[in-house]
Amino acid sequence: MPSRYDRVQAQPSPVSVRAPQTKAAQTGAPVKAEPAAVQKPAVIITSATIVPSCTPSSSVGFADVPTISSNNPGVFQNTTTSTYTVYGTAMNQIANQIHSCSPVTLGSDRFAGSTTYRMSWTYSIAQNQDKTCTVDNVSVGLGIHFTMPSWEQVGANSAITGQWETFYANLFTHEQGHATIARQHADAIVTQLRAIPPMDCNQITTFASAKADAIRAQLDAANEQYDASTNHGDTQGAHF
Repeated sequence: MPSRYDRVQAQPSPVSVRAPQTKAAQTGAPVKAEPAAVQKPAVIITSATIVPSCTPSSSVGFADVPTISSNNPGVFQNTTTSTYTVYGTAMNQIANQIHSCSPVTLGSDRFAGSTTYRMSWTYSIAQNQDKTCTVDNVSVGLGIHFTMPSWEQVGANSAITGQWETFYANLFTHEQGHATIARQHADAIVTQLRAIPPMDCNQITTFASAKADAIRAQLDAANEQYDASTNHGDTQGAHF
């Protein structure tokens, strides 16, 4: 069983959104993470090169939600990335430094990277001639933030460089999968709120909010299913 570090964590961070003629809709949707056992290598490869120690970090970046308005409908996404530095001349040294210095933690467990997101939405209500109301001008703001390791090479050979590049690419592929899931559900909020049929004006805001909350819950479930189906990225090669 190779050493691996699972990595999905989202931090709820509500975003207040004012919507014309209706109540604001807001959410901070968590992506749950499950601890993964870390198997430390039995043999440490020594090197004449002095390997610097990494600096433990406790700061996981937050997703920055774009400013949205019902005057500008659609989905607006902002994606950012932060890194923490690790060193090593062998993959087991790099793995140990990730385990020691990654800022991505859940309880007593530490992970190599994370995808966090924050989502907000707003809309307006249009009154029809028959005195019913319709949801109009739906706008969703989606902030995605990746926290990833950055390896500072210290005399490593090309074989180790290749292994690192493969690991990093596979890890990022997994994280981008979570971002794709979030974007799909942001699109779904726009589509499904627009599709709400005309209804009593006193009920439509509550109905629309419940619909958006349900999609957000589906997003949580989809992320959990994605991690289950990929074994938190292990089947995608995100392991040493």
